[in-house]
Amino acid sequence: MSSKSAVLVTGASTGIGAVYAERFAQRGHDLVLVARNTERLTALAQRLRSETGVQVDILTADLTNNDDVAAVEQRLREDTRIGVLINNAGTSIPGDFLSQSSEEIARLIALNVTAVTRLAHAIAPRLAAAGEGAIVNIASVVGLAPEMGLTVYGATKAFVLFLSQGLNVELAARGVYVQAVLPAATRTEIWQHSGKDVDAIPGVMEVDKLVDAALAGFDRREFVTIPPLHDEAQWNALNRRAPDDAARLCAVGTGAALPLPRLKRRYGLFPSPLVATFVSPCIKAVRRYQGETKAPCLTYRADTSPCFCCVRHSTHKRHSDEHHTFHPSLCGAGAGRLSAGLRKRLCCRR
Repeated sequence: MSSKSAVLVTGASTGIGAVYAERFAQRGHDLVLVARNTERLTALAQRLRSETGVQVDILTADLTNNDDVAAVEQRLREDTRIGVLINNAGTSIPGDFLSQSSEEIARLIALNVTAVTRLAHAIAPRLAAAGEGAIVNIASVVGLAPEMGLTVYGATKAFVLFLSQGLNVELAARGVYVQAVLPAATRTEIWQHSGKDVDAIPGVMEVDKLVDAALAGFDRREFVTIPPLHDEAQWNALNRRAPDDAARLCAVGTGAALPLPRLKRRYGLFPSPLVATFVSPCIKAVRRYQGETKAPCLTYRADTSPCFCCVRHSTHKRHSDEHHTFHPSLCGAGAGRLSAGLRKRLCCRR
């Protein structure tokens, strides 16, 4: 048995969850794999035991079923070996809001929202008491892009992002790390449920590249990791364009990602559909963080991925040497590098 913390992965039988299981096994972590498909779980567990020598337990569970969720909750509360939760299980449903049935919507929310919240709630008290551990929640860039037409799915993923940010506020001081991972189009089985042809979407990311980028963020303790960002040459090309042209180019779509440490982060120049939609939800979220009367600003640290901080004027001044802000009313650092249009999008409105 490994001396490292065990990792519980939901949705582990295939796709993102299976690759997470493989990567953590390669790092020497024992595993608890959770999914509905016992046959796939068993095959994956046998392979990982053989290849890496770690202990792998399987737990067959349908996380839309209350009794099954309760069983996983109990495992998270009682198994003190488990120090990392990968909240990966999720699904989508086809059609627009008017065509979706109430039963489909309820099942979607049960898996994407309720199960994610309950499992995080089950493990968080034990991790906080121990002063260490990690919770990784798989959200989606769709949660920041309502114009994509995936209304309920996007709403569930927006919830996961907000939940992760709120948990960071509550748990970071207690030694618990919480990461939100926001994939874009990734080649997984979820497309079979969404009714969309994944091969018709440009710039689809392969699962192994997504997980490797997410783990790069995990190792750097990033709060929010967005793997499908373009590389440095594309950022520089956008920066040389006129504002309207840059926005148009951003609307082309996402491309293949490099691991996050190799990316140049220029907040506000995310590929479509994020340019116009990424900022607004985050501004609304940070306003609720600490209930400050002063307008918060969005910041990012040069050595990590974008993080969203609710800060007062005095706090910002104290950290101005290590943060750049795009809120011109608080500080001009970094704001001058953006076009007027992008600055307007990034301004926190009082």
